[in-house]
Amino acid sequence: MEQLTEKVYECNLAVEAHMVCDLLSQAGVSARVDGEFLQSAAGEIPLGNTVKVRVAPSRAAEAREVIADWEKLQPAAEPQAAPATKPARSWSLLWFFIGAANLRLERKIDQLLSQRGLGTARNDQS
Repeated sequence: MEQLTEKVYECNLAVEAHMVCDLLSQAGVSARVDGEFLQSAAGEIPLGNTVKVRVAPSRAAEAREVIADWEKLQPAAEPQAAPATKPARSWSLLWFFIGAANLRLERKIDQLLSQRGLGTARNDQS
């Protein structure tokens, strides 16, 4: 059995590497996936293309051709919308206005209560 040492494909996800490995298997090329368990070790830290598909050096050109044909059949990636640049600021502004409205409402309630001789809503003992 030949050593499967030639890297022919790299990706971030093990599932994608296994899809390519199965594709190569269907084409009669023995392949293996390396580095699939590095994903879980990294946790939330992106490590880049850690998952690799390897084949025998004598079959590498054939494997790359099969992969290239498969990649041509894949739909083009849709452009992604740009993420909001300052979501924290917009939430801060929202909470500022909610607080300001609450303070104004509280003052209005205090004014109405004091006009009727009922004290204040806060019952301050100053």
